[in-house]
Amino acid sequence: GVFELDSKHTIAIQFFSFGYRFGQPKDTVFNFNARKLKNPGKCSVGRTGLSARLRKEVLALPGAKELCGQIVERSKNEVLLRKRLMSKKSSTEVDRKQEEEVVV
Repeated sequence: GVFELDSKHTIAIQFFSFGYRFGQPKDTVFNFNARKLKNPGKCSVGRTGLSARLRKEVLALPGAKELCGQIVERSKNEVLLRKRLMSKKSSTEVDRKQEEEVVV
């Protein structure tokens, strides 16, 4: 999803799966390990996360809802952190500009 940090900045959060066998993606801020979840097996062949049936089966697995909760919390925290950093940066720039105006 895309979240607005302020009127000029947004943050995009993308979720995708990858296999550790081929290495961890190098362009991510953080990764979540879902290897503890049981593989849905042969019933999932040819289906993707867009399949309602597969989603239902995966979310019914032990630990799946907890993992989803962790992902949501970490994502929300990341958005809030970025908002705070943007706000702090903006206020620092305003303070510097005001100092320059006083000095001149």
